[in-house]
Amino acid sequence: DRVAALAQNGPTDRVQDDTFFNCRSGRLKLRSSGQFHDLIYYRRKDDYGPTESFYQSARTNNPVALRSSLNSAFGEAGRVKKFRRSFRVSGSLIHLDRVGGLGDFLEIKTELGSVSSTSHTLTVEQGAQIVENMMKTLEVDLFQLIDGAYVDLINERKNLQLHR
Repeated sequence: DRVAALAQNGPTDRVQDDTFFNCRSGRLKLRSSGQFHDLIYYRRKDDYGPTESFYQSARTNNPVALRSSLNSAFGEAGRVKKFRRSFRVSGSLIHLDRVGGLGDFLEIKTELGSVSSTSHTLTVEQGAQIVENMMKTLEVDLFQLIDGAYVDLINERKNLQLHR
């Protein structure tokens, strides 16, 4: 309700199925979301708090063949299935995710390349400040933050269950 009250647009709802592949630097995933299938590569520090992220994506019309090829070449690192509700708040996207096997999460994304009210590109520091201000508005405490990706949490949980 707090996010919806701030939003200029949304909600947009999607079911996403992400298959992650082993990757030396960053993360590589094939995302299936309804009729759209995208190969996404991204890099970001696994750190608490706002962090800068680099990403590239490419749409595919044959996700089954691409998944098979990537699995043969790199091996599967894990799979994440989630329901995502997204809202646009100023120049940011806020995602409310219900992740299978993990629970509910909130993710705030602010594009540094977006134009701010003063007509210039945002710096990393300005983007981080926007995210921190939204966290305060939404009453998100620092101790609630996670330092990795959903796939890491899922794999950690599987490893714990195997070693019990």
